[in-house]
Amino acid sequence: MSTIRNIEPKVTPVKYQVSILTKENCLISDYYHYALNIERVDESKDLWAIRSLGVRYSRSGKPGYEPIPSSRTEYYKKSHSFTFEEAVALAKKLAPNVEINGRKAKSFLNS
Repeated sequence: MSTIRNIEPKVTPVKYQVSILTKENCLISDYYHYALNIERVDESKDLWAIRSLGVRYSRSGKPGYEPIPSSRTEYYKKSHSFTFEEAVALAKKLAPNVEINGRKAKSFLNS
C-alpha cells in the first residue's frame, strides 16, 4: 500500500448562515429554524442557492418547493441560483421577514 505524503487537505466553504437573530436573543432551536442557508449548488459555475427548511428561494425572494435534482429544469436552476454576492445581498434582505407559523424573525427583537 502506498502512502500519500505532504498533501494538505483542501478546505472548501460550501455553506453560510444568514440571520438577524443571535443565540443570545432567542432559543437555540429558533436560531437555526429562522436562519437562511447560502449553499453552493454548482462548483463549476460558482453558483449558490438560498435555502431554509426544505425550500429554495427564487431571484424574486419567494420561497418554494425544491424539486429533486433530476426534475430541475434549466429555467428553475437559472431562476433559483445566484452568484455568491447576489445570494448574500438577497439573504440579508429576506432575513428579517423569514416566517414560521406566522411569526417573523424580526418579532424576536421586539419581544
